[in-house]
Amino acid sequence: LDIYYRSLIRYEYERALINERFDTSVTAQRIDDYYEEFSESFILERRVCRAIFMLLPPDVPKQDVALEWINGESIEDLDSLTKYCVRYGAKFNVANNKWFYLDDVLTEMQLPLNFDVSQSEQPIKVSDSTKTLVLKILSLRNPGDQMPMQMATGSIRTIIKNKAMVEFISKMEEDVFAEAEKSGLFEIYE
Repeated sequence: LDIYYRSLIRYEYERALINERFDTSVTAQRIDDYYEEFSESFILERRVCRAIFMLLPPDVPKQDVALEWINGESIEDLDSLTKYCVRYGAKFNVANNKWFYLDDVLTEMQLPLNFDVSQSEQPIKVSDSTKTLVLKILSLRNPGDQMPMQMATGSIRTIIKNKAMVEFISKMEEDVFAEAEKSGLFEIYE
């Protein structure tokens, strides 16, 4: 129990030091460098895509205009599409720079996981009596491809922080040991 008690005290002390003195910021440059250096560690196991999608009730007006906005490349088209989706969309994503796991998008859009989503110039539109689905695949990456940087950023930030934290704690232990040795607070018996 005494050993366990001392390890809890040490843990709380380290945690307090980390909270007080440890810099948790990670620069974008460090993330970029890590991504480039360890790119072979960021390989996809599932398909991912950048996509614009909308799930709409079947009787929503101006669906053809919304399709034109999806194909448009101006900021005004994207803004109009966003306003349209906020007003009519049950589920949607109009951010054309965000990566998703394709299975998650298909599930969200209530499409079967084996649905053909080959990257094409035109949006895929599927309608039935209960809903209208619109999906435009902007980019598609398959298992074995390199993970997009945007998807890897969170993991990289955590890895860099954890590595720096371990180095910080090791240095702290070395400093405490050196100070105790210098002050003669302990002796080594052989």
